Amino acid sequence: FIRCTKHANLVLLALDDVQWMDEMSWKVVQAIFERGQNVLTLIGSRPPSANPLTVDKTFWSELHSKYQDDGRYLEIILQPFNEKEVQQMIASALDIGVNEIDSSFWRNVHTTSGGMPHYLTYALETIKRNNLTVKLDNGLVGLKSSEGDDDSKLGFGSVNELLLYRVDALDAAVRNALHLAAVLGNDFDLLDAALTYEHMFRVRNSERWESAMGLCSLLDIAIDEGILEQSFAVGDVTGDDADGDADVAGSNNEEEKIDSSLDKVTI
Repeated sequence: FIRCTKHANLVLLALDDVQWMDEMSWKVVQAIFERGQNVLTLIGSRPPSANPLTVDKTFWSELHSKYQDDGRYLEIILQPFNEKEVQQMIASALDIGVNEIDSSFWRNVHTTSGGMPHYLTYALETIKRNNLTVKLDNGLVGLKSSEGDDDSKLGFGSVNELLLYRVDALDAAVRNALHLAAVLGNDFDLLDAALTYEHMFRVRNSERWESAMGLCSLLDIAIDEGILEQSFAVGDVTGDDADGDADVAGSNNEEEKIDSSLDKVTI
């Protein structure tokens, strides 16, 4: 790696969740840092104080002394949002003033998300999407209660409960598609998903195209929800290719239509 990248103008090495890295992996990172040329390394980790790293102690000490003094090492500590920042996020997401938010609202959201930006965004998306806000008797904006008549509680004790709420709110057909996605793994080809879907629901040959397009629609809903992500293989598309795709779409051959439409799409 060092030899192959030494002639590059810039190489970006990005590593996340390094609190799970073993000692030998850290030695590789150390070697790249010490011997690599024009390599910018970005490393993300949970707080080392609560999640000890297996990095060599001497190297760790040098990072915080010599390398930091030389401008080669910079540590940025990202703290969770405080209550004031959570209020500002709520106001921005719901397009209301900070002084219009009931204190029970932002306290509940802060507790549920732990102040973590990603979870906070997720919580606010769920609140906005499902219209979970209400005008309280005091004229301020609060949260609808999921139980009883108390409008000040969101009703979710954790982000996990919030995630389950979003999944449960989906149509049963979409949840079936997500079950299929879970079985196929972290990433899978859309074509493989369509073929597996056929076997799951015993789709007739004459209905394969409709079944595949139906699955795409279900997965699109999960993609819009931010549960799944979709990527496409990059390739050159010529006019002849476009004409060929149009011919296949109008074909009576179900397998050709499915292969042409779903090939090179990864979820």
